[in-house]
Amino acid sequence: MTQSANYYSDLLMAIYPCKVPFTLAVIPDKPKKRIGTYYGSTRRIVLHSGWEPKYDLIEVAIHEYAHHLHDTEFGSAEKKQPPHGKEFWQIYGQLVNRAKVLGIYEDSNLPVLVFP
Repeated sequence: MTQSANYYSDLLMAIYPCKVPFTLAVIPDKPKKRIGTYYGSTRRIVLHSGWEPKYDLIEVAIHEYAHHLHDTEFGSAEKKQPPHGKEFWQIYGQLVNRAKVLGIYEDSNLPVLVFP
């Protein structure tokens, strides 16, 4: 079942409240090569719900949110970092772990890591 854009925005903010606002849209289409997209110039996340149930849109939302944080809070452009470089995957991993600890996201393939 496809959730609303507000549902995903609230979920992402519960995982980590970002410092720079973003918008999120859920579009009921299925492009050939995109499940989700982050547009840095407009700070907009787009989720393509036509891919459900094959892909979990919560995971896709977290992935695109990691791009937003990488761009706005970690200065990826200024540091000339690639969109899917080491720092991005560290941000993404922290978000997924936090979502799992909070009971927001469940993936049996990913362990929960609890740090002191």
